[in-house]
Amino acid sequence: MRTRACSSRDAGRSTRSVLNVARGSEHPRLSARQLRDKACAIQAIRRLSWRSLRRWPWSTPLFVATVAGVQQNRMDNAEHAPFRLDGRVALVTGAASGIGAATARALARNGADLALGWYAQDPHEIDGVVADVEALGRRALAIEGDVADTAAVEATVSRAADELGRLDIVVANAAIARATDSAELSDDEWSRVLDVDLAGVFRCFRAAIPHMRRAGWGRLLATSSVSGTSVGWSRHAHYSAAKAGIAGMVKALAVELAPTGITVNALAPGIIVTAQSLDPVSSLGPDGLAEIVNRIPARRNGEPEDIANVFAFLASEESAYLTGQTIVVDGGFTITLD
Repeated sequence: MRTRACSSRDAGRSTRSVLNVARGSEHPRLSARQLRDKACAIQAIRRLSWRSLRRWPWSTPLFVATVAGVQQNRMDNAEHAPFRLDGRVALVTGAASGIGAATARALARNGADLALGWYAQDPHEIDGVVADVEALGRRALAIEGDVADTAAVEATVSRAADELGRLDIVVANAAIARATDSAELSDDEWSRVLDVDLAGVFRCFRAAIPHMRRAGWGRLLATSSVSGTSVGWSRHAHYSAAKAGIAGMVKALAVELAPTGITVNALAPGIIVTAQSLDPVSSLGPDGLAEIVNRIPARRNGEPEDIANVFAFLASEESAYLTGQTIVVDGGFTITLD
């Protein structure tokens, strides 16, 4: 579609239109013509010199303020670094190792303060992640708890918001994997994995939503998996069901919460080298990781930072128009027949 260039007549009319809007004499919801007029006025303002402004009959303080506003916007845009999270507070669960620890570091590197959720019965210490976040000049608050416990999740979210002043971002990453033949999979084993991997995500989101609604801004993010969303994984029916469930939950919440300024997304990692994937009993183990590399077009297994960097984008202002998606990050693993 071609658009007509702004003429000097447009510029004069447009500038008066912008001034009228600024004075409140026009409705703030601009018509298509008014939007074009505003764009033309801004073009005219950018071409004017301060000397020529003094000759204009509408060279009022309000008009000068409009010019100054345009100049300030240009300065702000020039100084704004993409994906910055300065002033934001994020909660990351499963933050003591792997994807959670890498994500906490990535968000801190971009300016966020961190609440670090961790589970004391796991063989990972949170102290090193706390030190890394603080070394980046950000505040770090370690909070022990089980995402399968509703009271513990609510207490974690409340403490994060109270002690760090707000809560803008949640990365619901805590999960467990247990390899079991489906014919031998007990109800308790099934329920435990879904209670952590699926319901645990929802508990974190549910507790955070009121804080984000009040602020009119929020990022609800979860770790899904290619297992269940793109491929099957033998002896992991419960894990795959939980991870596939996250994709459906993300869509439903995204539709519900989009009008409030909250986006909801998930990542589906492929083969990532973590303490969990290195476990030969419940996951691939070192031999399995070495063998599967040949099936990945990128010819390497992923690192936690590969996932963390995408979470950092999803947590930022630049992802504002992206919601309801489960994004696969797998080096091409799920798109090849080779």
